[in-house]
Amino acid sequence: RFGHGFYGNIISNYLKDNLIEKISRHPQIESLNTLEDIYNTLKKDNYEIIKGIFNEIDHQILNKENDIDAKLSGSTCNIMIELGDHLLCANVGDSRAVLVYEDKEKTIINDKDTINTYELFSLSKDCKPYLPQEKERILKNGGIIRRFKDSSNNEYGPLRAFKNESDFPGLAMSRSFGDKLGKEIGVIAEPLIVEFNLNKTVKYIVIASDGIWEYMNSEQVMNIGNMYYAMNDPDNFCKALVKKSTELWEKNSTNIDDMTLIVIF
Repeated sequence: RFGHGFYGNIISNYLKDNLIEKISRHPQIESLNTLEDIYNTLKKDNYEIIKGIFNEIDHQILNKENDIDAKLSGSTCNIMIELGDHLLCANVGDSRAVLVYEDKEKTIINDKDTINTYELFSLSKDCKPYLPQEKERILKNGGIIRRFKDSSNNEYGPLRAFKNESDFPGLAMSRSFGDKLGKEIGVIAEPLIVEFNLNKTVKYIVIASDGIWEYMNSEQVMNIGNMYYAMNDPDNFCKALVKKSTELWEKNSTNIDDMTLIVIF
């Protein structure tokens, strides 16, 4: 809930307060009685309702309907909607959600015990400007993709989206809410939506901002998580992820990005 830029925290809190409510109170959703009907309606036409609401809220933010100057401020967003056996994850930006489940078909049985195999599933796809589909859209809209440059013109840090040869907006993600300058170069608020069927034995889910993922991949997070899941200790799982991420930031960078995370057992 930090966002980025001077008004980023206001934008992220605005999303928290309005996004899910707008989906649940949509005229086509509010009158439905069963989770299956809601799921089928949301999935219709390639999740048209969810995408429309994301774009509607982005329009409100960009047009200062809430006294927000979104020229150089914005927020990522990663939401999950559980509807019976269906789990939908809608992602804008480079926050990430991963799910760990038990694949019983891959269970290994030996003479002494049974070893259950945990599998990793990516609930979201990072929206990064260097990915082919994202890069094509940004370049087509007059943007360029490069890293920040120091006083000696040496590049550093992650690849970012810029307007022409300026130093703005310098976004490390290709989709976001707000970021009015970014919208001029093809940064969009349309979510990438991934679905998971909950008929599998789900163990836990991690949703975290990019500060967690910058120097750790999903498999490394799962390796830490498996240990704390066995101890039924989500609190210390969160603390361990923040501690490990902080150590890696201090080793690799002069800055430390914000780290926001939710763990669900």
